[in-house]
Amino acid sequence: MTLVSNFRAAENAAHEVVSASVRTAVLAGRERAAERLDMQASRRDYNLSGADVGSEAHADDGRIFYEPFYGRFFEYGTVHIEAMPFMRPGSRAMRKTFKLMMGANFERWIALKAGMRRRA
Repeated sequence: MTLVSNFRAAENAAHEVVSASVRTAVLAGRERAAERLDMQASRRDYNLSGADVGSEAHADDGRIFYEPFYGRFFEYGTVHIEAMPFMRPGSRAMRKTFKLMMGANFERWIALKAGMRRRA
């Protein structure tokens, strides 16, 4: 069996598939971080908003962040405040979503996008 493909098309297809997976994973991570922050803030009567959780998705990576600088104090805790992690669960959700999207379908997606076909 011989695999016939145009390498440039396969490279572009792989880049496109990875970018789409990163975008989807970042959105899932952002949603998880926001819901976790809202849940913990309401339980402790803090006036924090999950709407302040932002995200950026680039071609190769993505990140989620809390817009005000004091978000890290709630994430890791201080001497006076117990930690209430929301970014780390968001990051775990990102990794899980990315792995699920890339999983076993990666080669099939590239073959489909690049127009590759197998010859006997």
